[in-house]
Amino acid sequence: MSATSPAGPLRAPCFSAGTTGSSQPINCAPYPYVTVFVTASAALSAGTLIIEEADYDPLTESPYGGTWSTITTVTLSSVFAAAGGQSAIHIGGPGGGYAYAFVRVRIGTTVVGGTLAAVLRAC
Repeated sequence: MSATSPAGPLRAPCFSAGTTGSSQPINCAPYPYVTVFVTASAALSAGTLIIEEADYDPLTESPYGGTWSTITTVTLSSVFAAAGGQSAIHIGGPGGGYAYAFVRVRIGTTVVGGTLAAVLRAC
């Protein structure tokens, strides 16, 4: 299996210095390998990060407006309790049989103690 998708590698900033909100939907359909890099500015005492998936509404050709499917939820205080830093969240890869449509990164509960940045990378 090639390390790069026929579509070429993707780097999509989701948000920076965030405490609430979500990213725009990112088309991950051509990519078997998907990772979200999360960086915290300091130790975090609260907050969750949710990585979600949905398809575009074929009738309106716009992002799905309902509740998206959860791929994974990260409790930020357990990852960044002692200090800020960066964590990689691998949501797709070899042997997993993953095929994503549109992915977004959302802060589910407000980040407390610092700010959060997230970047989605895929190949």
